[in-house]
Amino acid sequence: MQNMDYIIPKISRYIRIVTEGTNKRLSPLGIYNGQWALIIALKEVGSATQSELVQYLSIEAPTLTRMLNRLEELGFVYRTADLERRVKVVSLTEEAKAKFHLWDNEIVEYRKQLFKGFSNSDIVQLHQIFDKLIKNSQVE
Repeated sequence: MQNMDYIIPKISRYIRIVTEGTNKRLSPLGIYNGQWALIIALKEVGSATQSELVQYLSIEAPTLTRMLNRLEELGFVYRTADLERRVKVVSLTEEAKAKFHLWDNEIVEYRKQLFKGFSNSDIVQLHQIFDKLIKNSQVE
């Protein structure tokens, strides 16, 4: 078995490179990688509380608050009070829903570049490897 000392730094480097590439693609369209992750989460779940989004995205609450404030300023999200639970529910605006396909098209094109030369079985294997890594990384 090859030495595993450099796997984690290599994964970290890859994540930084992909984040930079994503930002280069999305920034001309007004958003960044972290904001895109939040927008996708809201697109998937519809609406969510801030605490649900913190868990879903695995980020700190202050980071989420900053992202929400910025996306709210841009007119892409809005927050409403859930009076029963005394929490804020976050949703995408109609403007964000209308722009979603533009952002998504950029990411689809970038994804094609990232996985050029990969076969379907490579992609399946990569999913399996990351599933194992995620499972093994859970703190017990």
